[in-house]
Amino acid sequence: QEGKSYYFKYNNVLFFALNNENMNSLTPISVVQDWMASVIENNPTQYIFVSMHYQWFNGVTGNASQYNNWKTFFDEHQVDLALAGNNHVYVRTKRLFNDQVSPDKGTVYIQVPSSDNDRGQVMNDTFSNSDKIASRWTEGLNTIGAIIVTVTESSIRTRLIDRNGRVIDQANIYNQKPIVPVDKATFKESFKVYPSIISEDSVVV
Repeated sequence: QEGKSYYFKYNNVLFFALNNENMNSLTPISVVQDWMASVIENNPTQYIFVSMHYQWFNGVTGNASQYNNWKTFFDEHQVDLALAGNNHVYVRTKRLFNDQVSPDKGTVYIQVPSSDNDRGQVMNDTFSNSDKIASRWTEGLNTIGAIIVTVTESSIRTRLIDRNGRVIDQANIYNQKPIVPVDKATFKESFKVYPSIISEDSVVV
């Protein structure tokens, strides 16, 4: 997974981007989760976002997919927002904790729709996990949609917009952890800088 899965911090959010193409076939999910747990422990932030390619729930049928592999880890480590794609049908869940809807803690799982006016899918009228799924949306084969995420100290706001910029769905995810103050001097001193082996004029952090 080195060079494929990574994390970064932006303001008071810790982001994970995971390569789940090789999970289990080359790298067990448990190994990935152990690495993530160590990163979370060493990088305290108010919010945690996790993204990967494969969907949490199938947008057509509502069947659970990657959600089953990650819900326990996300509960334990207070992941706020989980983002995915692949299925090309927009899905947003309610806030889930311990496999149940929770008003004040847990994770919201979102899948983005198609954004290229192609590859969309038609949803079934009835679907599984209707108690967990708050919203689904697609325009069928020719779908264009995007997610806008806005973060403040009190909440995360998500908005689904269509090809005309209209807001189709939105949600507020209120903070489940207190604000983590950032000591800028300590943060600056935490970096280690090495000369680049590629260019004498650049460095590696």
